Amino acid sequence: MKRILLLCLALIAAQNTRANSIARNVPSLIPHSALRTPHSFPVSAYCHCAKCCGRANQPAADGHMPIAGVTIAGPRNIPLGTRVYIQGLGVRVVTDRLAHRFDNRFDIFMPDHQTAQHFGLQKLTITILK
Repeated sequence: MKRILLLCLALIAAQNTRANSIARNVPSLIPHSALRTPHSFPVSAYCHCAKCCGRANQPAADGHMPIAGVTIAGPRNIPLGTRVYIQGLGVRVVTDRLAHRFDNRFDIFMPDHQTAQHFGLQKLTITILK
């Protein structure tokens, strides 16, 4: 029993370390040479609540908890871990997926439901980074 508890604590610590590492490594300025061709996509927002996700407080598709300001759910043809630049919002990392019926757009993770609702559905220019 003690081994299981230690293993669980180690996994939680590793997940928190990974989340902090992702947040620190997202650059604020993107060099022009690192950008691919920008495209316009529908972009919506979601949070941890049951209204947005069906069940509250679920991990993202990569198995880690989503992080506001870092996590974005992307179409299935974009690999998990891909960085994208969203005009006006900055860089996000694709670590989650949308339902199949919404596979043609991106979904930004927000800290709460009110912020996600206020964001609504927008058409934004997204550039997939190399």
